[in-house]
Amino acid sequence: MRRDYVPVDAGGIRSALRPKSISDRQRSEFQSLLANMVDLDPGESDLLAYARTLPAGTYLLCSPDRSALHAARIMGVLDQVISLEELLEGTGADPPLRRQYTKKWLAREKVKVRLEVL
Repeated sequence: MRRDYVPVDAGGIRSALRPKSISDRQRSEFQSLLANMVDLDPGESDLLAYARTLPAGTYLLCSPDRSALHAARIMGVLDQVISLEELLEGTGADPPLRRQYTKKWLAREKVKVRLEVL
């Protein structure tokens, strides 16, 4: 497990929300798109595979994971990734956040992701 990994209570989320499901075919097509260039955890992989089924520009993604940023670039939706800080601004909340959840960190990482493909 990665040092900075934050465990998620999947059962708690399932009981509070109605998560969308994706098919094995959607998972496979998404993995083919990534062509083994990105190592995502299963939850992020499913989220991004599901996002591919939505109309362009109708959703935002919030993830401080560098692999998710690389996948978003491959998908052509890197500009739809926002930081937790930006997401919270819309609610009026202003809690202290670790660096990887800030707009500044995300902006820097997006530049790195874009430059890696030049």
